[in-house]
Amino acid sequence: MRTHPRQCRNKLRHSRFPLSLLIAKYLGLVLTLLVNVTVMLAVFLVTLWMYKTPLHAALFQAVGLIFVELLLVTALALFFSTFSTTTLSATMTLGFYVIGHLMTDLKGLGENSRHAVVQVVVTWLYYLCPNLDVLNVNGQASANGIVDMSYVAVASMYGLLYAALLLTAACAVFRNRDF
Repeated sequence: MRTHPRQCRNKLRHSRFPLSLLIAKYLGLVLTLLVNVTVMLAVFLVTLWMYKTPLHAALFQAVGLIFVELLLVTALALFFSTFSTTTLSATMTLGFYVIGHLMTDLKGLGENSRHAVVQVVVTWLYYLCPNLDVLNVNGQASANGIVDMSYVAVASMYGLLYAALLLTAACAVFRNRDF
């Protein structure tokens, strides 16, 4: 007995398998990023040890927030990949990454603009796009400055909640996608 292609699409759309496939794909990417960040940190620590440079806690805070940023950007890329082509998904992810690091400047530009339309559009972008600059404490880490742990905790929660929101949206889009 042959199964009609429409029946296969309906079964795939209404099963939980595509959602678990999406989450498994994200977890696989996260594991790959974790291994890469760990190896790079180990090489960096060996380099610091060879040059007898003292270690500071800010270094580990910065690496932790970089990893949270990678989790968020990966969730963003996965979200875009659920409804667009590979090239368009990569382009949109890169665009949101750049915008995310320029949020403070973008907000200031909107506030200083005399045009109401520019102010509205910039305000919408400010609240819609992830503010990746919150996760960037590299300046403090390079100056051996300790970042307050409450800031690290709040910034981490911001990044993780934003990533969870993007994954939830990706699952919703993927569930309603026509195969």
